[in-house]
Amino acid sequence: MDGSDSIIRRCCKSYDKVKCSIKVVSRTVLHLKLTRADGTLLKQTKYCDVSTNLLSWLKNLAAISSQILVSCKVHQDTLLREKQQSDIRRRNCELQCITSTMEVSSH
Repeated sequence: MDGSDSIIRRCCKSYDKVKCSIKVVSRTVLHLKLTRADGTLLKQTKYCDVSTNLLSWLKNLAAISSQILVSCKVHQDTLLREKQQSDIRRRNCELQCITSTMEVSSH
């Protein structure tokens, strides 16, 4: 069972014209991508967690992506309006959003 980079699972869900795509790249790396219906990229985050086996989330990816979409919705609405204003704040929100969602989902 070597070649852990061949373990790629993907889950896509849509909510209110926003699509969330989660890709588990390896047991410690996960990619999150949020796009609008027209294909505009809203967020792209690489989530690394060496203490958690992300492969154990595979069966819950649909639920996790739903939670991410719902919990990010408020951020998206706010951030889209203020997009040019503060890129750093936007990135902080993304990271807080995914990490808090993941913590909730993994229990």
